[in-house]
Amino acid sequence: GKTYLVGWSDGRIWWGTLAPSGSFSGWTEIPGGQRTHRDIAVASFTSDECHPEASTGLIVVITGDDNRVWYNAMNMQGNWMGWTEVPGNIITEYGPTLNIATKGLYRHIILTVKQAGTGQYIFNEPPIRESLKDVPGGYLVPNWGSWNALPSVPCFGTVPEGLPCIQEEVALADFAGNPSYPDNYLKQYRFVTACLQPEGSYQKGRVYYLNGTTN
Repeated sequence: GKTYLVGWSDGRIWWGTLAPSGSFSGWTEIPGGQRTHRDIAVASFTSDECHPEASTGLIVVITGDDNRVWYNAMNMQGNWMGWTEVPGNIITEYGPTLNIATKGLYRHIILTVKQAGTGQYIFNEPPIRESLKDVPGGYLVPNWGSWNALPSVPCFGTVPEGLPCIQEEVALADFAGNPSYPDNYLKQYRFVTACLQPEGSYQKGRVYYLNGTTN
């Protein structure tokens, strides 16, 4: 399928598509007037694997020039929903990271940011069943949950942008005993960071990760 490209220039946010043949659509500005000068988090997904041509979407998350976290969604026709602030009144000076994992019919989203002032890393993951919700216009958007804090990150305060995350899932051992809950999965997270300055036992230039699970 197509490859989606998103970037910014002079604060304006642009997108385009690259076809398998190598042809490029050209750049088009994402409407809505938001501006950013930081890394942009992008995730594409297919809501129905049986009909991908009718269910492919794109989610873009930015830290605006107001230091607040905003998101936008594109539907299968290439139309944009408009910029909406991620709930929680989060202030950050860094670009966010966004990951989408899949399990069966569900798509699970995890958004990670580093809060201004405290340097605390926090993440937001909507509940499994409500991870994506339909809104008018054919958009599938995150049904954001509550923000949660991560334990202290190695080389605290030295990571310049959002904390990358790898998300995997495995079925719970007692899944067979809960057939009425098809979304009953154990979610495993791996947050990855590079150490840019030595601190304690952590060495400069090394890559460290933090594992976590939740259901």
